Parts: sequence; structure tokens; C-alpha cells
Amino acid sequence: MSIALVNEQSPSAAGSSVTLTWTPVVGNLLIFVATEITQATTLTDTYGNVWSSIIGGSSNGVGTYLQAYCSVLTATGAGMTITITNFGSSASACVAEFSGVSAVLDGSQVQGYSSSNTTTQSPGTITTTNANDLILVAFGGQNGYSGLSSGFTLLGTLNNGNHWGYVAYQITSSTGSFTPSITDTNGTWAAFVLALKATVSNFTVSVSPSSETVVQGSGTTYTVTVAAIGGYTGTVTPSVLGLPTGATATFSPTTITGGAGTSTMTISTTGSATVGTVTLNVSCTDGTLTHLVALPVLVINAAAVVGGLSGRWLSV
Repeated sequence: MSIALVNEQSPSAAGSSVTLTWTPVVGNLLIFVATEITQATTLTDTYGNVWSSIIGGSSNGVGTYLQAYCSVLTATGAGMTITITNFGSSASACVAEFSGVSAVLDGSQVQGYSSSNTTTQSPGTITTTNANDLILVAFGGQNGYSGLSSGFTLLGTLNNGNHWGYVAYQITSSTGSFTPSITDTNGTWAAFVLALKATVSNFTVSVSPSSETVVQGSGTTYTVTVAAIGGYTGTVTPSVLGLPTGATATFSPTTITGGAGTSTMTISTTGSATVGTVTLNVSCTDGTLTHLVALPVLVINAAAVVGGLSGRWLSV
């Protein structure tokens, strides 16, 4: 899954909270970058998502600070409000939503600052080891900016009437070294750059119930559930391994499309199904990725059944 910018807003003098003007998508990454925060900060939102700091305070020694947080959304809805502690009336923030990107750093973030007036500003060079990254860079200073370095796209502008800030990004397709910079109108500044790895598409498999009991000659059913990770959209084919003699399995549907869904696994047995204990494995594959779920199967005969009932039992 490729990285893409979904939406962004740059409120000015945001106060203690920011209400999004759009409804973000579960599984996407929200990034919050703020300037003029001079104390430890925590973020919460109306849907209970977990927010993590991805950059601490970057100070230019005269009061300009930058902080960044992110959250891989597990719940969302209209009117999501992000509440920030220690977010004064002079602070300003940029909030952006990206798809296809994780909260995992590629390497270490790089910070730079200067308490002297300089016209060219750069946090330094970041070197990536992952081909597909989101590189995020932010600058905070006392004057307006121009001349963003090649390859970076402006994401949002922070302006509280006294200090300015710029947030920019670049989506990479190969590893390398990146040195973002801007041209200031000669002011003090602070800046950071970091890289976040793309989400790796995958899927998970679960089977329910965990066990069943059937009489020889009859059958039972299980539900095989496939869930997508990181925007996975592949087609998965389920199968079962380890069936005892006299037992067969069918799946309906025979494939799970679109990266997520369910299939009903039906196990049928003959009157002479092998007794004993076996372990089944439900396998789901898209031809490249394969996941197995172990399933216990127990076969018992009439001697183990209270009441002396004739016949044999197959416990799955």
C-alpha cells in the first residue's frame, strides 16, 4: 500500500483543542505538529485513540518550540476533537492524515536550532534504510519563510501572529540521505526531520469455535475470519491440513476477496472415521503470504461415552 496524504488543516492560535473539519479513517495515521509549546504535553481525542510523541521539544534558545505526535486510528467519527494539555493561547498546530504509513520511525529523528539570526535553516541530514518512507520536517521561527528545498511539499503553515512555522513532507521510493532546508528572512529558528515507515500490508486469520464434537457419519462447521492489516486487499484461499481418514472439508466461499471476510468450513465424517487425537491446521494464503491456525481434533469411541451408546464419536 502506497503512502498518501488524505487531509490537512492548520489552525492558527488553536488554544487547548483542535476539532477536525473532516472524518478520518480507521487505520490511517494522524500527525499533530505544534509550535510554541514550552512544557510537557499530552494529547487525547474524543474517540479514545492512543497518541505517541514522535519528537520532543526543539528549542532555538529564545522560546520557539516544536513538538510532534501521532496516532494510528482505532476509532473515528465526525467532529473528532483533539485536546492538548499545556497548549497555550499563543500556540499553533498542523494536523494531517496519511494513509499507508505506520508510527514506526526509520532511524532516529534529527533536530537543529540556532539562537543566532540565519537565513538558511536546516535540522540536518536524515538517512533512511526503508525504501518507502514518509519524511516529515517542521521549522519554527520568528519570521516568514520561503525557498523550501527541492523534493519537499508544504503541508501546513503555523502562525500565531508572533512566530511562524512550516510543516512539509516527502514520500520516498528508495533509500537515501535527505537534508531539508528553507530560507528565512533572517531570524532565530528550530527544526526537526524524521522518517516514518510505510505500513506493511498483511492479514490475520482466526477460526471459531475452537473445538466441536460430532458423531461419526455427521459433520460440523467453523467460521474462518480474515482481517486486513495496513490496507491489505488481496484474495485469500482457505484450506485445512491434517484431516483424519474418513473426514473431509469444504469451504464456502472458496476464496475471501477484498482483503477481509469470512468463509464457512464444513467438516464431514464417514461412519468409519479414524478414532484418536489429531491436530488440524487451517491455512489461508494469497500465494505469497500464508497464515496457519491450529485447531484440536479429538476422536473417541463408544467405550468413552457414558450410557453404552453404540457407534463412535468424532470430537473436533
